[in-house]
Amino acid sequence: MSARNQSLSPIDRSSDLRLDSAKLALLWQSAQILPLIEGHIGANDGQLRFLTAEDVDSQSTDFEIGERYFLGLARDGGQAFKFE
Repeated sequence: MSARNQSLSPIDRSSDLRLDSAKLALLWQSAQILPLIEGHIGANDGQLRFLTAEDVDSQSTDFEIGERYFLGLARDGGQAFKFE
């Protein structure tokens, strides 16, 4: 039998927001965005590399902007996490 980690995830999946396009657009502006470029997740020195919406906009000529996926809100402050 394997032990299960019973601690809560630091991210609240917030499924109630997934169909609220106006709220998602608002959250996008303050989200921590995890880029996926050519099948690779952004990282520097073994740490995830998060972008802001402004970073994504300024780099949009360097790569094609794809789908956006809402991952949830941080339990400790409501920070939105998105995957692009």
